[in-house]
Amino acid sequence: MGITLGKKQLNKGRVSLYLNYSYNGKRRKEYLGIILDAPTSAERRAENKNKILIARQIRAKKELEFLSVEYHLNDIENTFNDILPTDKSNVPDFYILIGQFLDTYHKKDKKMVRACITHLRLFTRKKSLPVTLLTKDFCINFLEYLRDHLRGNTPIGYFKKFRMCINKCIEKS
Repeated sequence: MGITLGKKQLNKGRVSLYLNYSYNGKRRKEYLGIILDAPTSAERRAENKNKILIARQIRAKKELEFLSVEYHLNDIENTFNDILPTDKSNVPDFYILIGQFLDTYHKKDKKMVRACITHLRLFTRKKSLPVTLLTKDFCINFLEYLRDHLRGNTPIGYFKKFRMCINKCIEKS
């Protein structure tokens, strides 16, 4: 597996940065949305250097994520606890609570709960979801997302599993 930082030349001297993934002979590009301006002044050169540093940090983080999956390091925060920055907030993460709940959940619909959480991750597009963000409006928007992207009784079934997960998290805390 290789994750490299690539550059694509744009018009007017600008450059777009992307990550180039290669694994088992297959390649994939993920554009970062970071665009370097033409280096016409010292100020722009400094900005470009900062943007390149950010892109390198993103590449390193993605590589750590891949390696944690490849080598079955499920708890990457505890594995690299001494080098990763700590979160200052005391708000519990919903995804971590759900992961702990799924470890002890042994009913037949476990795959449905996992699919619901997958759609929740697609909806939020974030690595973490603080419990404080789970408001009534958030839940309504998530239900609308499910209705827009799924058909039949699936959105309602997934939303019921989402409510069940919220209730279990409330019971734990």
